[in-house]
Amino acid sequence: MIRGPMRSQFSEEIPHDFSKPVYSVEVEVREGEGGIRIDRYLTSRFPWKSRQYFRNLVRKSEVSLNGKTPKPHSPVRPGDRVWVRIPEVPGDPRTVPLDIIYEDSEIVVLNKRAGYLVHPTGKTRLETILSALHLRYRNEDDPALDIVPRHCHRLDRGTSGVLIVAKTLSARQHIQKQFEARTVKKDYLAIVEGTPPDEGTIEIPLEGLPNRRTRMRPAEGGLPCLTRFRRLGGDKGLSLVSAHPETGRQHQIRVHLAALGTPILCDPIYGHRSMLLGGDVGVEPATEPLLSRQALHCWRMRITHPRTGEELSLVAPPAPDLKRILDVIGVELGSPD
Repeated sequence: MIRGPMRSQFSEEIPHDFSKPVYSVEVEVREGEGGIRIDRYLTSRFPWKSRQYFRNLVRKSEVSLNGKTPKPHSPVRPGDRVWVRIPEVPGDPRTVPLDIIYEDSEIVVLNKRAGYLVHPTGKTRLETILSALHLRYRNEDDPALDIVPRHCHRLDRGTSGVLIVAKTLSARQHIQKQFEARTVKKDYLAIVEGTPPDEGTIEIPLEGLPNRRTRMRPAEGGLPCLTRFRRLGGDKGLSLVSAHPETGRQHQIRVHLAALGTPILCDPIYGHRSMLLGGDVGVEPATEPLLSRQALHCWRMRITHPRTGEELSLVAPPAPDLKRILDVIGVELGSPD
């Protein structure tokens, strides 16, 4: 599902080409960037790596501050020179499929396939959607032709569907403001276990688990979250739901539908199983895997075009694995309302 716009105080800087390995790099601390620990600073400059990762690099003398080895808590100040060596993990952005459903001079919109991260993070840096887009568009040899793709929002690795990427900084800022103002209309499809009400609203605040911030849970003092939904049909113990998140919290649709008692099919965190076999829904051969990722798809997004001001309705057809499940449960999918 959508996880909100990705913001950074360093967003105006032209980033490294994500399709190329980073072995070592030197950066200068600019005005407004100082006054924080060097491990925090490096995490802001290279957000695909964690603070703990950079803390370990400092301790291994893979980081220098003005030519000297710092401590993880050493502060950085404007004008400081920071050098860091970042060991690379293997990967090839050419292996990442890019299913483009819309493109112009300002944005490129993909029908993201499940199984791929949107942007570099953790141990996955080169085989991400953004890395593949950098391979397609970057031209560091000619600044006039260098297009820097910047993601405007995120989808979970296991979620497919509409993904909007800006080709200019102004387009990204314009679209992010729409997300922040909650004017982006988002339509998701979710195949869930069980039979939810025909329609309704789920308004449950969420918070991250204290020891696992990548997982969410309902909490009275959490961030406000609202999801509207409608059941479109179903059979064999499964239902197709159209979900419309008014907010864009991490894992919002997944946690909300699970809280309703109808978790998304094959959700590895909030669901009942991680794989659907043919025998589970009366399909032969019974041992054939039909689905092994969460059945969540971003079907449509409606945004205001950052240059023309016109409304864009961006529709991504469901992937073949989801279409097959819809055939099995007897739901014919029309066009978005």
